Amino acid sequence: QDSSQHTVRLWDIAADKELLANSGHHYSISALQFSADGKLLISAGGDMCFWDAASGKQLGRNEGETQGNNNWISQLQLAAGGKEVIASGNQVTWWSVPDGRKLRTYKPKTIPYGYRPTLFPGGRKIAVPIIEVEKSKTSATGFVTHYRGASIIDTEKRQEVRRLADVDQPQ
Repeated sequence: QDSSQHTVRLWDIAADKELLANSGHHYSISALQFSADGKLLISAGGDMCFWDAASGKQLGRNEGETQGNNNWISQLQLAAGGKEVIASGNQVTWWSVPDGRKLRTYKPKTIPYGYRPTLFPGGRKIAVPIIEVEKSKTSATGFVTHYRGASIIDTEKRQEVRRLADVDQPQ
């Protein structure tokens, strides 16, 4: 196995049997999603792959919008009756299923590394953490982080529809 490839493994837990093991990712895998009928497996991290779940054949690979660490995918969710997959990372991107064609992208305001938007069921809304970082002469790190709650964004209208608790807990 090429050490630059990462492997997706599918197991039958009841039989304790590996059903498939396929390489195809150039980056670590952090999210998996089966289609509603179980025939398609989507795996993602720094890139996204579409697999035939029965044969293990890779149907497609898309790195265009994920671009490794620039938009690491942390969550996948099916929407539109299984015809779209929503990938959430530093941005939220909708892809058609099963061909993996990019449909649209929503990029919330830049948020610090390690914080990610969270998808609501159906993918129409996301919660984005509101975080402010400011320089501080009294902090050991030189910065103070203020957690200001979360903003609920309607991703189709691309606007805030609600703001949750303004919590200021400097770290």
